[in-house]
Formats: sequence, C-alpha cells, structure tokens
Amino acid sequence: MILIGIVIALLALLTYSIADGLSKYPSRIIGHNRTAVIVLATGTLATLSMFTIPQLVGTMTPIVIALSVAAGFLEGAWYLWVFKSLETEQVGNTMALVDVPYAIIVLFGILILIEPITNIEVIGIIGIFAGVALVMSRDHFKINRKLIPALAGNIMLGFFYVAFIYAVTLSGGIAIPATIAKLVAFVIVLADTLLFYKPRKHTGIDKPLKLRSLPFLSAVLVGIFDAAGAIGVAAYSLLGIVVLGGAIVAIEPAIVMLFGFEFYRERFTPFQLFGFILIIACAVLLNTV
Repeated sequence: MILIGIVIALLALLTYSIADGLSKYPSRIIGHNRTAVIVLATGTLATLSMFTIPQLVGTMTPIVIALSVAAGFLEGAWYLWVFKSLETEQVGNTMALVDVPYAIIVLFGILILIEPITNIEVIGIIGIFAGVALVMSRDHFKINRKLIPALAGNIMLGFFYVAFIYAVTLSGGIAIPATIAKLVAFVIVLADTLLFYKPRKHTGIDKPLKLRSLPFLSAVLVGIFDAAGAIGVAAYSLLGIVVLGGAIVAIEPAIVMLFGFEFYRERFTPFQLFGFILIIACAVLLNTV
C-alpha cells in the first residue's frame, strides 16, 4: 500500500507541476480572468469524477457546505491573483510561492488553535518567508511588486486548505467539498471576468477567445491536470501516507522552475535560486513534523 501511495503522490506531483508550468501560456495570451474561468470550468467537470468512487463521496451537512463555500471563495482568489502575476512574470518565480500555504497552515494552528510550536516549525516558517523574499527580489534586493498578487493568492490558499480540510474531515469524503468549492470559485472568477475584464492592447490581451486556439486548449489542459493532482492527493491520503505524500508534492516548485527554464527560457539570479531551495527544503521540513 505504501508503494502504491508513493507512486500516486509522484503522479500528483507530476500533474500539479504540468498544470502550474503550463498555466503561464494562456494567462499571458488571453488574460488571467479568462484563463481562470476556463481552468475552473474544466476542473469542476473533472472533479465530478470523484463521485464514481464511493469512498471519496462523504456526506453533506450545513457546516460542510458552509466550509466548502468559504474554501471556494479563497480558491477563486488564488486563481485570479496568481494568474494575474503570470500575465507578466516568470512562472518559476510565481509558482515558487505555492509552498507558502504550508507555513500558513502551521501559523493557523499556532495562532488560532493555540497549538504548541516546535523549533522545527519555527525554522520552517521563517525559512519559507525568507525564501519568498529572495524569490521576489530583483536587482539591489528590490521587491518585484508584480509578484505581490501571487503572494496574496497563496496566503489565501493556505486558509483555503484550512477550510477545505475541515470540510473533508466533517464530510468523511472529498468529492462533495471539492465540487462545491470548485463551483463557488468558478462563480467568483466568472463574475470578476464579466464585471472587470478589460481588453488591454498594450499586453496583446485584446483578441476574441477562440475555442480551438492553443491558449484555450492549454487552459483546458491546466484544469484537467490540476483536478488530477487533487484526486491524487485524495487517493494517497486515503492510503494513509499524508505526511510522505505531502513532502513529495512540496517539491513541485523545483519542477515548475525547470519547466520555466526549459520551455519559457526563464533565467534566475543566484539569490532567487537560493530562495527556491530554501522554500522547498522548509516546506518538506514542515511536512515531516
């Protein structure tokens, strides 16, 4: 069972990495709003496949619905803000911040649930945010302001996991909370797109969306791979390797960095590379305590 769980965790790592690495392309071409709508619409449909596995379904109660709705709002914010940074910034730097939620979850436990803190957790939290500062740095250690939406989105993602984990625990399954959260997130990004989307000729995001275009199809693939990663996390969690699986998935930013280096010809400063290493190492560390 452990070996099967490890294989599933590696597959979740692969699918998440492909989703995050590929997401820059449509965000840059058709804009973060429309990309988020397509990704979430596809992800919602893919998430429905969980209902074919009885062990993943669970039960629906008012508190499960409330927590799932809250999670959906936070997930919608993640897609809008992170994809906003992807319009202009490197995918490696932007997606390096996806390990920030590990620190947020620990901080939530310490500050809200009054859980005792260990020296390892202190090191992990400080290390992640120090790494974030390095990854977001530019010449002369100036902060790249265009990465601030991505940082804010990943802070929201940390709270998403808190609400979502509670919803899954109370439901006894992942299918219902995941579907509700995806639907709410989809409504959020769709409303944002309808109300605030403005074509910007200076960025090239001013063309009508064609359903057979590469940007549209790539956004669909992002949604499919992202949902596949979530299903993989649910599967290895059911097999009882939450800690090991989480540590494996935590190295995702390294894969995405290599993806950006190879496919987008992105380049990183020595300080940014050290920041990558620091974030990933500390995220893995937090997943072992």
